[in-house]
Amino acid sequence: MVNDSPHAPPAASRVTGANRRLRVVQGLLAHAVTRHALAWLLLAMAASQHRLPWEGLLGLIALTIAASALLPAMARRGVPFHRFDPGLFGPLTLLSGIALFWVALMAEPADRWWLLACVLPSQLAASTHLRGPAWRHASAFVAFMAGALLLAFGLGNPLDDTLVAALTGMMAAPLLPLWSIGRLRHLRARALKKWLLSNDRAQGVFIQRFLIACLCALSGIVALEYGASVGFIDPQAARWMTYLAAVTILSFYLVTRSGLNQNLHDRTMTEPKLLVCVVFLAFGYYLGGIGRGLALTLLVTMEMFGMFMITPSQVARISAFAAVAFSVSMLAVVRNETDPGQIKLQGVTFGVMVVVLTVMSWLAQQLGLLRNSLVRRKNELSEALERIQVLATRDELTGLVNRRHMIELIDQRIKLGARSGTPACIALIDLDHFKAVNDTHGHGVGDEVLRNFARAMKAGLRDTDVVARWGGEEFLILLNDSDMAAAALGIERARLEVARTAMSATVPKLHVTFSCGLAPCEDSVPLEKLVDLADQRLYEAKAQGRNRTCAIMVPMAASHASAKPQAAVHSD
Repeated sequence: MVNDSPHAPPAASRVTGANRRLRVVQGLLAHAVTRHALAWLLLAMAASQHRLPWEGLLGLIALTIAASALLPAMARRGVPFHRFDPGLFGPLTLLSGIALFWVALMAEPADRWWLLACVLPSQLAASTHLRGPAWRHASAFVAFMAGALLLAFGLGNPLDDTLVAALTGMMAAPLLPLWSIGRLRHLRARALKKWLLSNDRAQGVFIQRFLIACLCALSGIVALEYGASVGFIDPQAARWMTYLAAVTILSFYLVTRSGLNQNLHDRTMTEPKLLVCVVFLAFGYYLGGIGRGLALTLLVTMEMFGMFMITPSQVARISAFAAVAFSVSMLAVVRNETDPGQIKLQGVTFGVMVVVLTVMSWLAQQLGLLRNSLVRRKNELSEALERIQVLATRDELTGLVNRRHMIELIDQRIKLGARSGTPACIALIDLDHFKAVNDTHGHGVGDEVLRNFARAMKAGLRDTDVVARWGGEEFLILLNDSDMAAAALGIERARLEVARTAMSATVPKLHVTFSCGLAPCEDSVPLEKLVDLADQRLYEAKAQGRNRTCAIMVPMAASHASAKPQAAVHSD
């Protein structure tokens, strides 16, 4: 599409601006990756001392590089970073948070605090975006030296939590005031929200619901890690399950945040999310030991959360899949159990779970029926409201504007004419000898004549003119942007259209004529007086033989000053 606006920048300027923004994004990411590389070096020193797994560290580095490569690709596709986050505050802060969470998952409980403490200064320096390259390099150097000292001290001496918290606070204190400097003060919340939830309102709602559901998943992960730390759960299996859960959550988030879900039939991806969640919960039930009941609690919570967003058939499929997955998990538990009481307990638990899932499927069906009923009633109310609006403004027999709505239109037109100075006229029309039509052919033919006459008048007039049924066989026409001469010509064109239109299918030879009184609209004349003047001209047209138009030919203001306005008669 070509932009023909005179204010639109030239194509070369737009390309140059896009390239400039792309270079800015690449420069910011280069500085950020450099500062993150300092943290990678510290973590590599810890991995060489067998305090961190090398595969986890390499995964963290790969994630950081992949995310840093994704941002220039998004900038190249035209994502407007410069409008709401020119310093890339949102993505880099999110990347720093993910890196800290990853380090916390990789580290052993005894090493977790001081490893986070030595990485945190570099992450803060990468997120605050100081102004000026000298300050950036200085802050990165100071953060690296502080982290290196903490690392060296932590490798040689055991640190308690109090000392680690104090050292972290001392190093972070000089950087925290930067959080409210200039641009960051108003970009902080807005930019982070836009990066997390997207600019698209619908996408933002999907992501927000997903993040709320992630709270339940994170609670399960925390419970799993706690069980591993106290020896109730196999630490290696719990660690791998935590890694997989984190990668799955991040994958679903990135698919929604990038907009790839727009191509799917179910843009919320609720069913696949719940199916994956069932798999994790079934595996967690197998690992849970004495805390297996938490998996069933989270299963019920997740299904209740999905009942409001998916169909009853989807809930039934998820319930059936959950029954199969947990039956496999319970059979695995039974095979490893030697206590007969525990074996019986698994059978009772499975029976209760099947009953609960069945009841939830039934409740989902009832909720779906209620939702469909509400949607149907909403549609019925919308249709009824539309019909009421039509009845309030339209005549039921002819489909023309009714008297009340026509009064509103004329009032608006008089006010508009007072501001713009454009002329307008009204014409009051009465069918000639219409009572004889009813008496001779019946009221059914009379109604047919009124409908056909209304269609003929609309066909003979302009689209900007408004025809209203004023009452009985009387019609009022508002002729916009017309002086008296143009309005009279318009009425005569409509008269010709009425003359060649058959008014009744049952009485083919039946034709009708009409008499018309014409008056100009002026802001100095009230509406009642205006209609009364048109009515006087209508009676004059009838008195002079009908089938003609009688129009006022002098200004309305002069008609108030004189005793009686003059009139002109146009006959056939």
